[in-house]
Amino acid sequence: MKIGIVVCGLFLVGSTIGNELRAQDEFEAVEVLDSPRYSLTGKFTFDLDLTFLPLDGYVKPTMAEVAVSYQLNDFLAFEPLRVGYAFYNHDTGLKKSVDRAASVVAGRNVETGESPLKDMRYHLGTAVFANLLYSKSNLFNTGIVYYYWQVGSGISYYDMDEKKQIGLDLQMRVRFFLNDRTTLNIRGGHTIGFKSDAPDNLTFLGVGVGLAF
Repeated sequence: MKIGIVVCGLFLVGSTIGNELRAQDEFEAVEVLDSPRYSLTGKFTFDLDLTFLPLDGYVKPTMAEVAVSYQLNDFLAFEPLRVGYAFYNHDTGLKKSVDRAASVVAGRNVETGESPLKDMRYHLGTAVFANLLYSKSNLFNTGIVYYYWQVGSGISYYDMDEKKQIGLDLQMRVRFFLNDRTTLNIRGGHTIGFKSDAPDNLTFLGVGVGLAF
């Protein structure tokens, strides 16, 4: 009698464990794949951005930039041309403070060298972007936001009047879809310059809109 009870108990335990394992396997096998609601594949996108160069302590240029890109497939986008014009070069006042301090120490008027960024004129660039993720997020329970996470690399040319710089760009961009043709873009990155006689580290941050056709 006792042996029968033990056997029945082991059978029940084994059945329960087996059912749980099968249920777990079935749960882990479930996949939820959502087809992208918006896509830029096969489309040209024209971007209009405001780009800020915050790294220099003396001057911080702000650029208006336009760019055109083509989404080759779901993974790669080619930006053959980006053109930026520096419409405002903000003087932080640091140079004047340094000059005054140096003059007090030296007992005479002293002027330190100026940052080449004060003469920033324009920027040309080209890049290739890879789509890391296509994301879908709940925006504070008020709506669904769709967006691309992109990383890219390319070549940039900066004209600072007497100084010129050519460098390698490393950048990241997020494209938020407002509708099937319009995106809100946030972009950031860094240019590593090849020429030593000009600023060789240029960090840039940008925000703008894109229109796809």
